[in-house]
Amino acid sequence: MKSWKPLLWIAVLLAVPCSGGRANSAEPTDVGRVDMGPGYAVPASGLPIDSPVPTPEFNPDNPWGPPPPGTPPCEPATTCCGICGQGSCNPPCWYLEQGVRILTRNRARHEGLVFREVDANTHPELLSTKSDTFDIAPGYLAKLGRYIGRDACNNDRFVEVSFWGLNQWDVDAGASALHAISVEDNQDTPNLLYRFGGDLVTPFPEEVIGFQGADTVQVDYDHSVNNIELNYWVRPRARADRLVLQPNGRWVRQCQPGCYVSHVFGLRAMTIDDGFAMRSRGTVAFRQAAEPFQASGDYLIDAGNTLLGFQLGTDLVFRSCRWSWGGRFRVAPFINLAEQDSQIFADQLNATHDGLGPRVAVSRSADDEGAAAAIELGFMADYRLSPHCVVELGYDLMWVPGVALAPDQIDFNLNGLPDLNNNATLFYHGLTMSLEIAW
Repeated sequence: MKSWKPLLWIAVLLAVPCSGGRANSAEPTDVGRVDMGPGYAVPASGLPIDSPVPTPEFNPDNPWGPPPPGTPPCEPATTCCGICGQGSCNPPCWYLEQGVRILTRNRARHEGLVFREVDANTHPELLSTKSDTFDIAPGYLAKLGRYIGRDACNNDRFVEVSFWGLNQWDVDAGASALHAISVEDNQDTPNLLYRFGGDLVTPFPEEVIGFQGADTVQVDYDHSVNNIELNYWVRPRARADRLVLQPNGRWVRQCQPGCYVSHVFGLRAMTIDDGFAMRSRGTVAFRQAAEPFQASGDYLIDAGNTLLGFQLGTDLVFRSCRWSWGGRFRVAPFINLAEQDSQIFADQLNATHDGLGPRVAVSRSADDEGAAAAIELGFMADYRLSPHCVVELGYDLMWVPGVALAPDQIDFNLNGLPDLNNNATLFYHGLTMSLEIAW
């Protein structure tokens, strides 16, 4: 009996050094797992802590474990980057972005409007549809998004409603007569007409005296655009965060930089309204009339576009903790419900050209359904002020072919048929500045 007791004590002594720090645990050691012994947390002072980390408090997201009570303070163990508050953690449930979008646009096609009558064969152009350029127009930008979960490919999904618009332009140009001219009509009429007026003329017929021999002509052009979208976003989640040991001995969780490609699908609608007005005023005198009289003419055109369709897009972004920058691309095919309404009111000569006749009042309307599109290219950069606050700066370019513009509907023929020209191409570009709040 005594012969086996020394062997038993030898076996116990050999077994004690081989037992791990979790020996009191009922769980067996997994095959292939290296047991590193008791887990000790090392504080910033460098002194070891005698008490091991309790097994039930082990956090897979923080392999180093929470510090035992009484240890010096260290970086808190969180599920997000300790610097920017983002990384591979779940994003906030909601976000709201508001800002300003400052745009400018291209001019319409060229169409001569007002000329100066130097002599019978010389008529230099004074005003056209390109007589003035469009200045910048500030508008409003708003986005409201909701996080709806993560898919099997580690992509975060969002639903977003966005609006930008209220950009309005109003440009004008004018011309004034330098001197009075006289016009003699030697047609076979009962009376020889001899009238005086300004030297401004237009492509309207000669008998429409409200636009001929004017002293002043004013051209006004206004434009506005609005856009609303309902989008479904698929954004890749950041790579697994890393633990970085700082010089002060603290471990900090940090996100990893990299390039990420996001995709967007959704519904989109735009409204583009365009207005044109040409107003002519002058003083005309006839040989037969005792007193001169005021002649006037007004040409008003309103064109509207309602674009309905869907859009596809992608964002290529390089993320670097607080900073992000990259580009974005969108394409949206539309059905354009376009319409135009034109009105002409002007004084005109009577049939014998020796006085005023009935006033011209012409109204024309037309509408059509056609294909249109919006193609966008943009560049942006943002900076994260805090885990829930981001400022963004971007520059965007957008082409919109297949729209109806008011200057393209100009028709100086009083007997012309109603028609709609909806093959113009608009080009917008400008700066976007916004602030995003997440919660």
